[in-house]
Amino acid sequence: MRTVFAIAALLVAGTLGAAQFKTVGDVEVHYVVVNTLYLEADVAARYGIVRGRDRAILNVSVVGSDGRPRDADVSGRVRNLLGHESSLVFARFEEGDAIYFIAPLKITDQDVLRFDVAIDDRRGNAGHIEFLERMWVQDE
Repeated sequence: MRTVFAIAALLVAGTLGAAQFKTVGDVEVHYVVVNTLYLEADVAARYGIVRGRDRAILNVSVVGSDGRPRDADVSGRVRNLLGHESSLVFARFEEGDAIYFIAPLKITDQDVLRFDVAIDDRRGNAGHIEFLERMWVQDE
């Protein structure tokens, strides 16, 4: 069974209509921002994720050109339109063959956040991905 993070990623990707990934060297860096209320309470508790209408997670995974997950060093920062910036602290999760890097964040309704995530797979693929996400506070 795949982790709930993959399910959450599919839910969000389905609503967006396309997968979100960027290429760094010869790896794809897949990413999705998900409100934590999409996670079941027991799953969130198992992974130490605080659920709340104003809380989200950034889920990052690194996939090699062979389609297999890659371990990596992942770090990042997030900044809102007012210039307030904070560090993203990623935790590494492994389930079966899948490897995920999850960073929690607090959100404000309709805020636009600029993410800057650094990736290094320790095999010569290092770089940054940047993307914008409009955040929506969820009803409980």
